[in-house]
Amino acid sequence: MQPEVQAKLTLDGRSVIGGESIILTVPRASLAPKKAVDFLSDKPIEIELEGELLALDGEDAPFYVDRPETV
Repeated sequence: MQPEVQAKLTLDGRSVIGGESIILTVPRASLAPKKAVDFLSDKPIEIELEGELLALDGEDAPFYVDRPETV
């Protein structure tokens, strides 16, 4: 059985093209680790996830991009 989590994602970053602020909202995604994760490790861990965006009833798109005004 592959571990899986369904979650809403809000990613805050910058456009690699223009550098402006971007907020990406994914109302629902299904995510699973690409390989085993050792949560008991005494070293920092890195988790690679893969998955898909899920369509929700009432949503117009699987994700939304906002460009907040900067002051």
